[in-house]
Amino acid sequence: MKGTVLLVEDEVDTREMLERAIERAGYCCIAAQSAEDALTRAAAAGLVDVVVTDVVMGGGDRRGLALMNEL
Repeated sequence: MKGTVLLVEDEVDTREMLERAIERAGYCCIAAQSAEDALTRAAAAGLVDVVVTDVVMGGGDRRGLALMNEL
């Protein structure tokens, strides 16, 4: 594995497509459906090398940006 990517996307189809692409590229992908889910999964994983996040999620204009601060 090249590294671990935390993928945060609330649209199911987009999340699944990106998850497959990241894994095909040789990375371990931790996919989350919300910022809250991402925080839980990141804590459980221990180490995440890269975060790829949607900016607009769950009714929050900038929830993805807030997530980056929380991580």
